[in-house]
Amino acid sequence: MSLKEKLQWLSQSEGQSIPDDLLDQMITNIGSLDSELRDTLNYNLFAEAVTAGNLTLKQQQEVTQRLLRNRFLLTNIDNSQDNESIFKRSFTALFLAALAYRHNNSPFLSQQQERELIKQTISYLQLEHDFRGLTLHGWAHGIAHSADLIDEIINFQSLNHQDIIAFLTAIKNVLHRPFLLTADEPGRLVIPVQHLSHTKLITDEELTEWLTDLNHINADEFDAYGNVSLFMVKLQSLLLITENPDHSLSETVSCIIKNNYQRFGYL
Repeated sequence: MSLKEKLQWLSQSEGQSIPDDLLDQMITNIGSLDSELRDTLNYNLFAEAVTAGNLTLKQQQEVTQRLLRNRFLLTNIDNSQDNESIFKRSFTALFLAALAYRHNNSPFLSQQQERELIKQTISYLQLEHDFRGLTLHGWAHGIAHSADLIDEIINFQSLNHQDIIAFLTAIKNVLHRPFLLTADEPGRLVIPVQHLSHTKLITDEELTEWLTDLNHINADEFDAYGNVSLFMVKLQSLLLITENPDHSLSETVSCIIKNNYQRFGYL
């Protein structure tokens, strides 16, 4: 029976645990070019099992250690000619996000593992060069998936101010790249940024300064302007939905959006 057949059978068995040998195959095929296997079956079944607590503590620890020790998140990231390894990096981000979610609700990672995951995630954002969304092999979507991972990491006990600054700097650099993000990656990046405003590790003044700096774009940087504009609109929408009307960041973002409209002659 092929891995796909095994996972199709497993998907029909609600609440089913995952045997060790099958889990090993799932991790090995985390970046399969078969989108049904990689996304619909492999990732979805893993995430469901992790979040529902259907993996044993030993399985959770061993999978996390394997992903971190072998640096799955950074697989061949220094080779800009490789257009296939993005699937392994991107879906590793999702696997790690599911494990981090589980850890935040039922701790099982050591402080050293938390720190290593933070370090590798920052490196991923700094080094990723493949910003494609939907491809012939299905979703790559590495930036969006890393946003999901960051959103879990910001709840780690070992997270510090320096980590947050590193994340924000990397996010700014991604949005400023000369590549127009077209699969709502800015909308996904908004989520952890908004959640950061609820931590005690960074002030609203620092976030305001970061947002202002983020918006420093030359008029001819059209891709960066498109990315940042969508980010600001999505952030403002989220703030209006989830925060009090007088939230300090809401006023900042509104001013930035208005100034951009005026700058380009739309108002």
